[in-house]
Amino acid sequence: MAGTFGSLEIARRALGAQQIGIDVTGHNIANANTKGYSRQRVELVTTQPVVGGTYPPLSIGTGVEAKAIARLRDGFVSEQVRKEINNFGYWEEQNKVLSQLELVFAEPSENGISRALTRFWSGWEKLAARPEDPSLRSIVREEAVSFTESVRHLYTQMLTLEKDLDKQLRLEVQEINSLAQQIADLNALIGKAAAQGTAPNDLLDRRDLLLEELARLTTITVHPQAAGQINVNIGGISLVSGVNVRKLTFSEPEGVPAQVKWEGLDQDVNWQGGAVAGIIRARDQIIPSYRARLDDFAATFIAEFNAIHAAGYGLDNQTGIAFFQGTGAQNWSVNPAILDDNNDGLSLIAAASEPDKAGDGSNAALLAGLKEKVLTFSSGMGTVDNFFASLISSLGVESKNAQRMVQNQSQLVEHLSTWQESISGVSLDEEMTNLIRYQHAYSAAARAVTAIDEMLDTIINRLGLVGR
Repeated sequence: MAGTFGSLEIARRALGAQQIGIDVTGHNIANANTKGYSRQRVELVTTQPVVGGTYPPLSIGTGVEAKAIARLRDGFVSEQVRKEINNFGYWEEQNKVLSQLELVFAEPSENGISRALTRFWSGWEKLAARPEDPSLRSIVREEAVSFTESVRHLYTQMLTLEKDLDKQLRLEVQEINSLAQQIADLNALIGKAAAQGTAPNDLLDRRDLLLEELARLTTITVHPQAAGQINVNIGGISLVSGVNVRKLTFSEPEGVPAQVKWEGLDQDVNWQGGAVAGIIRARDQIIPSYRARLDDFAATFIAEFNAIHAAGYGLDNQTGIAFFQGTGAQNWSVNPAILDDNNDGLSLIAAASEPDKAGDGSNAALLAGLKEKVLTFSSGMGTVDNFFASLISSLGVESKNAQRMVQNQSQLVEHLSTWQESISGVSLDEEMTNLIRYQHAYSAAARAVTAIDEMLDTIINRLGLVGR
């Protein structure tokens, strides 16, 4: 290639290589604000030299070429980002559920159960002093109705929250299936590009972004394969294998929450972390535990209160009447007979300890004193007020812990994302510098073409005039 035309080829290669550099720089600038984009860099190398015919023989360079367009991304950092996003997704979902539970319990507030319970005890204390007063009997009954309605409403809201989580779980599983299919489709495109010897950098960026979205939902392991493709596993089972996807399905046994299984395997998915694991734990453990404690509270309260009330006497000397009915929080209510105004239900309230003593309020005093009595609940011993306060306190502690974990994970994700951005992010100042550098190199190569053109003009048009 040595010679004048060889010089022209060197200039041509220089023009092409610098043009690629300008194109890559322009692509970086265009995607400076594109989410998930990794900046690219053209790798220029010298072409194969030739040995000249001079003596001594010289190795003459033949120019430059663009060997590759590198994608600047650190695989280790990307893996750490996915790991912390996974933890963030897990705690974020639990924080949401616990925050909703706090809103449902509405403590402390005028509409909370604690306030309703306080009014209930106050009514019985007043009735103990004036047991014949129909207005006080009416107040006791109305406060009891309000109290039991509050408990039933709270229980129903928790059931509704469980059902909402079940619906959310379905949406998240559908999203996992969608992301898996998109990753498989990108695997196919990346494989084709690799077979053609090109580096599909933009496709790799899109796939990494999908992997981050998938990592938020569940714990995944990524295994690189040939031709740039990857396999993605959940709990040791392949979700994506090259261009193939094993989808997730729902199993709905009667009487139990929906379970997620592997399509074609009839095997439960081993959720280890991420938003889905957070949703399932909230649905199957957190909310049921608070429902169970509320049931324990209601069942013990009903049994203890009815035992005292049934031993007393109403204004009509009737005894053995239960004030409450129901077996737990879901069906707790005031005895319909006491609510029946047509048959003077108020007279059935057993305020007296002995018959024929309308002014006796000693049994009402015993009922009011139940507030201070240490009762045996399934989960331990304590007064009614202390048991419910303990329930609210544990919810507050658990919610505060979830909030703290969300904040910690958010900071970790932000730190790692900043680290990743320092490697993969586009710096406009740097790209402008590169643009000027490639522009000047291109101009110099173009000037070399002009110089060679003038040389050729001299050789072709100005030599050989002698003898004309």
